[in-house]
Amino acid sequence: MKQELIKSATKRVWIVRHGRSLGNVDIKAYDKMPCTVLPLTDEGEQQGRDVGRFFFDAAHQFDWLEDFVPEVLASPFRRAEHTAELAVETLLAQGLGKLHGGHIKVMDDLHEQGLGVLEGMGPAKLKKEWPEAYAEFVKHVEHDAMSWYKPPQGHRGTRSESGMDVVKRLESVFDAVMASQASDILIFAHGNTNRYLARVLLEERWQWADEQAICANTAVRLLHDTPEDPNNFQDYGYVYEPFHANSKPGCGGSNFDGYMLNEPSYTDRMRRMLKTGEDKHI
Repeated sequence: MKQELIKSATKRVWIVRHGRSLGNVDIKAYDKMPCTVLPLTDEGEQQGRDVGRFFFDAAHQFDWLEDFVPEVLASPFRRAEHTAELAVETLLAQGLGKLHGGHIKVMDDLHEQGLGVLEGMGPAKLKKEWPEAYAEFVKHVEHDAMSWYKPPQGHRGTRSESGMDVVKRLESVFDAVMASQASDILIFAHGNTNRYLARVLLEERWQWADEQAICANTAVRLLHDTPEDPNNFQDYGYVYEPFHANSKPGCGGSNFDGYMLNEPSYTDRMRRMLKTGEDKHI
């Protein structure tokens, strides 16, 4: 039974995307405030509480309540750190005793990918305001090379990183995970960062991250080791998604058999946006 892999693992890494933020519902929010401080919406705050209940239910289902002392790592961006805070508050309110280390550990290297001029941009706006950057963007999408695309810095002063830059800085998170004495590590970060983090932990090939879908807000992906091979992680798949097809209205859905997202890959999503002229955030 697949769920035995969860029970027998000596280390489990639960990778969580932040709750729905103002930037997720209003692309113009990026013009009004730095991306580092974009807040959660009311719905995003509820998603943070719901994912906390998910972790409590998981601990209850697998009889971990006395042994579930997770280490919690979070991005310094407000939307991710606040999601972690809400999840932890809910866990503690449900009866979880404590966190490993006693508090949420904020790691700067978990911040979202720096997108430079792409920050808050859709393809149409990028083509109009930064035609050279748009041409490079299109070229990298067409050649399945988005991990190598590093956009110009831009006027907002936002940092600019290629996917490979993100992979390099996430090595510090890999080291923290491997050094942790906790059996369960909860990581709250971002859509792009989480794709690259899974690639780092699974030691996958370079283009693997671009073949992954961008998950829903507060979706949870589980990686785990095995007693026979404690130094390598396996991809169990997604185990929680707030808008899962089997969810009851108003609450998230969990699936401890694990599943992969039935969504276009990151690269295919970019291709679709270029083809249709859809002007959502790149």
